[in-house]
Amino acid sequence: MFNLVKREAVVRGRLATRCLAMNIRQMEYLLELAKRRTLSDAANACFISQSAFSQSLAKLEGSLGVRLFLRHNNAWTPTEAGLRYLDAAAKIIAERDMLLRDLEAFKRKDSQTIKLGMTLERSALVFPLVYQCFRKEFPETRLVLEEEHVFRLQQMLLRGELDMAVSVVPLAHQSDVLHLLGVVPVLTEELVLIVPPSHKLAQSGVAGEPVAVSLRDIVGEPFILPPKSKALWHCIDEAFKTVAAVPQDTFDVRSTHAMVEFVSKGMGISLVPAMFAVGSSSVRIVSVEPRITWNIGVLYCQGRTLTWAEQRLVEIIRDVFDALLHASAAPHQS
Repeated sequence: MFNLVKREAVVRGRLATRCLAMNIRQMEYLLELAKRRTLSDAANACFISQSAFSQSLAKLEGSLGVRLFLRHNNAWTPTEAGLRYLDAAAKIIAERDMLLRDLEAFKRKDSQTIKLGMTLERSALVFPLVYQCFRKEFPETRLVLEEEHVFRLQQMLLRGELDMAVSVVPLAHQSDVLHLLGVVPVLTEELVLIVPPSHKLAQSGVAGEPVAVSLRDIVGEPFILPPKSKALWHCIDEAFKTVAAVPQDTFDVRSTHAMVEFVSKGMGISLVPAMFAVGSSSVRIVSVEPRITWNIGVLYCQGRTLTWAEQRLVEIIRDVFDALLHASAAPHQS
């Protein structure tokens, strides 16, 4: 029994020694080596001599008892063990950076502010609920709302005028911003076809259940569209392109709420985000095949890590969206 305890103590001692060897600075060194591939470039990036860098790598590999990098034609390539080390190192450094930012924020509690962007119509539905939940958990953090259309919100993020924005994830035609923005997914939202209650599509089907229609089947119907400046127009346009059709444009309406109202008054049919139609008694939802969806996410500038408070804010936003989409009453009527 004594020998078993002694052996376990020795093993723990060896593991502790190896853990002490893996300090943050060495992790940063090896991440640079993996990025730059040559010892000289990595050493220059870390502001140390090449010999010091080489000694640090040799010492770490010796303490761990495993090769992390192999050299071939002056290029350094991580081994399988090295790849595992680098993956863990990147996560540890990211956690370190986020912890330091959070601790710095705690030191400046009076000046903590999160600037959150939303579209005008989304904010009316979502922000009051998000704000109430967030303030309960973070009473000393200011949550500031900025309202703009989707494309403007994205540009504000890139200029550093916002910390985060709740938005449609950049669409295919926005290749110029796709690689510049980070995205935390919130939900995949369906664009639903809405018709007046008296419309023939609302009356068809079995036992009151409307049949599914193709966009090609409704090309001749008067259609309520948003203006081309809105992301919704681009999504609808792409959907109709898949069936080689063009909707019969009757009205261009800026407000999604107004689009729903126009449809309810029998002025046409339309496609709107599900959040604006679920539970409404003034319009009927008709299934469309194939389903038309877009992704809603929280956007931020690529290259930064969200703080703990920002991560919690994303979770609250996700919960609020889910609650609104599954509410028994239409969100825009509540």
